[in-house]
Amino acid sequence: MEYLVTGMADVTSKKVRIQINYDEYIALYRGEAGRFHIEEGCLIEEQIYRRIMEEVLPKRARERCLNLLSRRDMTELELRKKLRDSYYPVHVIDSTMDCLRRNHLLNDEFYADNYVSFHRKDRSIRQIKQELSSKGIDKETVSEILEDSPIDEEQNIAIILKKRHFDAANATPQERMKICGYLLRKGYDYDKVRRMIME
Repeated sequence: MEYLVTGMADVTSKKVRIQINYDEYIALYRGEAGRFHIEEGCLIEEQIYRRIMEEVLPKRARERCLNLLSRRDMTELELRKKLRDSYYPVHVIDSTMDCLRRNHLLNDEFYADNYVSFHRKDRSIRQIKQELSSKGIDKETVSEILEDSPIDEEQNIAIILKKRHFDAANATPQERMKICGYLLRKGYDYDKVRRMIME
């Protein structure tokens, strides 16, 4: 198979995005592109292409993920997006995720469990479900974790009301509407909110 460089564009001052055969994108450092004699319109030799795809990019993808994970926990979906945005090919991303899982550096269930533990007193159940879903955690996993670690939403609402100096006995209708809207936007159940702000 031929690997024709059909486009090149700057990503940063040090990196260049390379388009291969009009449909595949990778990013290399300028020095690497020069060392591999890659320029627009040239053909990349099979041996060079394989070296880039099997040695250079996989090693860099692993290092990038380790760097990201050293700063904070991330889900597989978040890491995949970071690599995709940096022009790593799908097969490199897949093998990197496999490597991280094998080495116990990536575990979405563990991430979700920690997330629920950390946010159990400042998030509604609905908010936790939405946030974890946006991070790629499946509904079944979240439901199981919440079943094992139930969240007391009424206690959370009470904490919020106290922080916001809400006095149910003396609140005006406007104040009740305002705090009700705030709590509903946070994902709390209407019946629970209504009961708490009317007491």
